[in-house]
Amino acid sequence: MQAISHLQDMLRASLAYREFMFSESEASEIAHAFAAFFDEDSACWFTNGTRGAWNAVTTSMFDNAMVAMDGSTIALILFEDED
Repeated sequence: MQAISHLQDMLRASLAYREFMFSESEASEIAHAFAAFFDEDSACWFTNGTRGAWNAVTTSMFDNAMVAMDGSTIALILFEDED
């Protein structure tokens, strides 16, 4: 799923310098654990962009937001970084 892949990428490395914060397997485990809160068939995922292009939602130099929702659950994950 593209949303889980995007979440893994955001977890794995910082937005400003791409310094690794989690290993690939740790980022995958966290992303899949988060996705498990939502019904796979009805969940909708939204983001404000990609690592290279986004519409800012904060005053931070770099940010990336993801919203996940299904019929009973909604969550926001916000990543921010500064140069």
